[in-house]
Amino acid sequence: MTMFRTTALAGGLALLALPALAQVRLSHHFPPTHPSAQAIDAFAAGVSARTNGALTIEVFPAGQILSARDVMGGVASGSVQMGVAVGLISFPAMNRDYAVSAIPGLFDSYDSLRGFFAETTEGQRIWASLTSDLGMVAVGDIPSGPSAVYSAREDLSSATSFQGASARVLTDADRPRWEALGVARMVSVPTGEVYTALQSGMIDTLASVPGAVNSNSWWDFLNSVQLPWFVFADGHVLANSVWFESLPADHRQAILDAGAEMSAATTAGIMQVAEAQIAQFAERGGQVFTLEGVALDELRTLEAQTVWPAMAAQLSPGVLDAAVAWMEGR
Repeated sequence: MTMFRTTALAGGLALLALPALAQVRLSHHFPPTHPSAQAIDAFAAGVSARTNGALTIEVFPAGQILSARDVMGGVASGSVQMGVAVGLISFPAMNRDYAVSAIPGLFDSYDSLRGFFAETTEGQRIWASLTSDLGMVAVGDIPSGPSAVYSAREDLSSATSFQGASARVLTDADRPRWEALGVARMVSVPTGEVYTALQSGMIDTLASVPGAVNSNSWWDFLNSVQLPWFVFADGHVLANSVWFESLPADHRQAILDAGAEMSAATTAGIMQVAEAQIAQFAERGGQVFTLEGVALDELRTLEAQTVWPAMAAQLSPGVLDAAVAWMEGR
């Protein structure tokens, strides 16, 4: 299931038309060693190869041009032709209802998450508000990875293991779960400042995809990780729709084909990559706690009874119900 194939190519706001055959700028926030950064480089190379070099994409990693929070405005306004939006970071500011994807334990795979946005009325409404309605088209999917909870603490064997912790907040969607888990303090920390925040002790616990923990060396200060995965963080390569429509048809198709190749490769491999990254964490001496049986039941009950209602209150009426109905009907 690829989200970009369900997105209308035209429409949206009247935006700055960019030269069709100029060198294309693509901005993303991943460090160069991150697996997603490498996949984006392969996507750019694929576009160049398919157009015999007529259309080249210059990739700017690590937020050199736009941060993850700024990418939507940058692509929509035409300051760059393409950018990578990480859903849980980039989308809720545009439509709070995308935060349904952050409800812990609701979706069980990327296929189920993308299917909700592609195949349900509520999901389609949310997706259009983030792409075509803003003058953008999604040309490929690039999942960041499933999320787990890491901590400097030694024991993460239960839902009560985080009581008294200092937890990092990336978005407001993090807060209800941290509150339910009993952390003592929540601190908003941008991605680029997490390393020093861990080093100084400002935070000792965070929810993250394994790739970020490894590539940013956050594991220098983290001793344990708690599984199972509770959120599937997705991402998408977005293009300015005015610029995209100005391209020759064969160049548009080259971008879509390279995007499809990237989507298939990254989605198929993301879970294996995440498991391998957890294994690397363990090889460095990190402890891996996979909740099962009673411990897992306690966590799921806490989420369903406390976290879900709190997060549903942040969404439009009916969004959570639509997502639950989608999952029950699969």
